[in-house]
Amino acid sequence: MKRYVQSAVVSCSVLAGALFLATSLSAQAPTGGAPAGGPGAAPGGAPAMGGFGGGMGGFGGMGMGGFGGGAPAGGPGAGGQRPAGGPGAGAGAPAGGMGGFGGMGMGGFGGFGGGMGMGGFGGMGGGEQSAPAPDMATLPGGIRSTEPEKADDSGFPMVKDLKASDAYPEIMKFRDGTAVTKDNWSKRAEEIKKLYEYYMYGVWHDGSEVDVSYKMNEGDNNGRKSMTVTVTRKSTGKSGTFDVNITLPTASDTVKMPEGGWPVVLGMHGAQEAVAASRGYASMTFGGGGGFMGGVTNIAADNNRHTGLFYDLYPYGEDWKEQTGELLAWSWGISRIIDALEKGAGKELNINPKNTIVTGVSRYGKAAMVCGAFEPRIKMCAPSCSGAGGVAMYRYVSEGKTYDFSSKNDSKEYKYGRNEPIDSLQATGEQGWFNNKFMCFKDPKTLPVDQHMLCMLCADPNRYLFIIGSCTGEDWVNAPAMWLTYRAAKASYEKLGLGDNIVANIHKSGHAVTAEDMNYMIDYFNEKVYGIKSKTDLTCLTTSAFELPVNKDPLFDSFGGTVPPQPKPDPAPAANANGGQRPGGGMGGFGGGMGGFGGMGGAGRPAGAPGAGAAGGAPRPAGAPGAGAAGGAPRPAGAPGAGAAPGAGAPR
Repeated sequence: MKRYVQSAVVSCSVLAGALFLATSLSAQAPTGGAPAGGPGAAPGGAPAMGGFGGGMGGFGGMGMGGFGGGAPAGGPGAGGQRPAGGPGAGAGAPAGGMGGFGGMGMGGFGGFGGGMGMGGFGGMGGGEQSAPAPDMATLPGGIRSTEPEKADDSGFPMVKDLKASDAYPEIMKFRDGTAVTKDNWSKRAEEIKKLYEYYMYGVWHDGSEVDVSYKMNEGDNNGRKSMTVTVTRKSTGKSGTFDVNITLPTASDTVKMPEGGWPVVLGMHGAQEAVAASRGYASMTFGGGGGFMGGVTNIAADNNRHTGLFYDLYPYGEDWKEQTGELLAWSWGISRIIDALEKGAGKELNINPKNTIVTGVSRYGKAAMVCGAFEPRIKMCAPSCSGAGGVAMYRYVSEGKTYDFSSKNDSKEYKYGRNEPIDSLQATGEQGWFNNKFMCFKDPKTLPVDQHMLCMLCADPNRYLFIIGSCTGEDWVNAPAMWLTYRAAKASYEKLGLGDNIVANIHKSGHAVTAEDMNYMIDYFNEKVYGIKSKTDLTCLTTSAFELPVNKDPLFDSFGGTVPPQPKPDPAPAANANGGQRPGGGMGGFGGGMGGFGGMGGAGRPAGAPGAGAAGGAPRPAGAPGAGAAGGAPRPAGAPGAGAAPGAGAPR
């Protein structure tokens, strides 16, 4: 029998405080977490910030099990080697006890290695940890999970009147069946956008109703600048502020500033800023609040209560026209950064507001995709590991299928575990991302859209889409479904003469924007925007391991379009070297990456259930390479610390 629990609101200050407490708490494991280990040094001597010990063990009951002194590489701490059903990853956490804070692990955390990779960040409400939305009249924050009795003024059918269909909705036909051409594509794009606003994400506010100003802040924080953005809604006079962190490249003989200023990566969070800066790209991320999520949650809190700057200006209401989910709210924040750049900040910082890339991982990958779809000033959209609600097709299930990833130097028989279902997105930990209407869908086959249509909202001669996914450890976010989305969208891009404006990089592993991803993103952007021919063969961005005959689903070719070339095998892993980075690492490891994070108050994972490992609860096999390493030093394949083995890549 399912139990429904109220979502626990975990503030950013709690997360930030936990990081500082890690150095002072004793190495105890009161809730059954993995025991704290030794000094926690990564190979090559890079400090691992004490290993983060048992990764907050069960966290059920707020025990912080095994939080203390760190774990040696390969030891039981740092998110590594929790047996399936073991006490880590929230196993046995009582319902309501933060839903199994999922082996927070953070696998080595140290060094930040040039990016906020999150290697297995978990879902904060995904999967079994989060209770489905109960069929009740109202939920916190004005959310309703039932439709009104009568149709509204939208002109769209009620959810109860939509018919289920296995077929993927057609992009190149209007709702009335009229054919779509290059000449009328903009009208079809507007029709698709309205469908998403009404049935899924809520109403987009384009910024025409607000005044934006900015103030550059004094001082320099570890090489970063910052500015404060003020937003005022004209009709009400209400205003608020948020901070933005800025990382600028340093011009040199090898890094030249383009005419008009540096291109900029706008991150929902930090993402390989050091790599970007070394290639001549600035980075801007939401600042303030502390912790990984601190900045973006100032725009809109990541819960179902609709609080934060956006909702102060646009309160969530009963009418569908007054409802905007958090994914669009965070996107609105990115748009206000562009406003500030256009208002003069770009000139002060030598940043070109016309050459922007938006990116993010996991839920923030969903937000990045939504941002690129709705904000036309985004030059390139680069969502990573976004899964359901992002780039993954709702109708496509890879759960239970086996894939050969030996070409990626990984398992020859990798069986996908559970994919994120629609009722997980409607659960208390995730429902705030969407609008009320989306809560009414019980079967994804009744959706009048699927995510290849969302990708098409980036289809423009002067814009680009760069999809990022991961072969292994990403069962929950359903990488094969994201590849299907790419293939289906690309076929329609080609019909519009834009086939070269969409690419994808399906890296080996890592719930992250990896250094590999960032370098490919920059190579592709340089070639398309600046006309700088890449020294790297970018045809790899038009294919993936899912195109190998042993892995390929015939459905991939059913949408038409150019058949991708066969992928070339990845080179054998290089020998480890201090300071090197294993693909998929991101942030020098961020390894265990907050494991399952369990719904932030959803129903706890039952005792004895698989720990928050890869494959939707199935542990990652020992021997899989860790997702990067502390301090930037690569962990050898087989070293279970820092996100290898169970605990490092939970359901999201």
